[in-house]
Amino acid sequence: MIATARKLAVPDGLTVLDVDLDDRGRLGTVWAGERGTEVSRDGMIVPMLGHAQRVDSLRWVGDDLLVWPVGGATGYLKEGVIEPGIACAPRDVLVSDEFIFATYGEQQFLTGTDDDDPAGDRLTVFDKHGARLFGVEELLGKSRDDRDFSEFTAGTVAMDGRLVFVGDASPLLWILDAERKRLRTVRLERPIEVADDVAALVCGEDRVGLISSGPTQMSIAWFHLLDGRLLGDEVVVLPAPGARWRVRGVGGPSAIAWSGNTLLKLSEEPL
Repeated sequence: MIATARKLAVPDGLTVLDVDLDDRGRLGTVWAGERGTEVSRDGMIVPMLGHAQRVDSLRWVGDDLLVWPVGGATGYLKEGVIEPGIACAPRDVLVSDEFIFATYGEQQFLTGTDDDDPAGDRLTVFDKHGARLFGVEELLGKSRDDRDFSEFTAGTVAMDGRLVFVGDASPLLWILDAERKRLRTVRLERPIEVADDVAALVCGEDRVGLISSGPTQMSIAWFHLLDGRLLGDEVVVLPAPGARWRVRGVGGPSAIAWSGNTLLKLSEEPL
C-alpha cells in the first residue's frame, strides 16, 4: 500500500501543470511561470526552438518526451525541436514498454470516425513508432458490458504492460491486453458508483488501487485484479493542502500528485 507522500523540489515562481515519471526515476514536467509554459527533463529546462504553441501535457516514451496542448496535436521534444508525434489530439496518453494508448473525450468520439480520425475509437492503441494498431471499438462489440462504457476516465499501465482503466458510466474495471488484442472486465466487490470520482489508478502485481483525491487527503480502495475482491481501504494525508490535486499512477503501485507549486511522490509498501 501507499506508505508515504514525499515532497519533490519545485523551482520558485513556477506552477506544475503536468508531470510524468519514467521507470528509471526521471521526471518530465510542464511548468507555468512568467515566461509562459516550459518543459523540464529530469530537472533541466528544455528549449523549444521556434515553437510558439503552448504545451500543457507530456509523457515519457522511451527516452523521448511526447508533448501536446489541450485539444492540440502531439509532438516529440528532441534537442529543443518538436517533431511530429502520434496522429491524434488526445485527451490523455498512457505508455507501456511496447504501446502508446491515446484516449479521447466523449465529444471527440461523437465527431470522429474509425476511418479518418483515431478519436472515433475512444481509446486507440499505437506502436512506439506512432503507427495506429487498433481501437477499443473493435473489441467492445465482443463484450456484453460494452454499453456501460462511454469514455475513458482514469487508468494506468500494470506491471505486465496491460492497460487497466475505468470509464464514465461504467461500474466495472476494464483490462486491455494490447499484445493479445483482448479486453475484459472485472466486477469489483464494491462497485464504482461514479467513475468521475476516481482521479487515478495504481497497480501492483496482482492488485489495483482506485484513488479519489480531496484538498487534504487521498482515499485509495485496493482490489484484486483477478476477481475484484476488496483488499482494503487506505487514506493518505497530504502534507500540503491544495485546492485541487491531480494524481497519476506512474508504474507499479506508486503515483505522482501535484497542486499549484507542490509536487509529491506517493511511494508504496507491499501488502
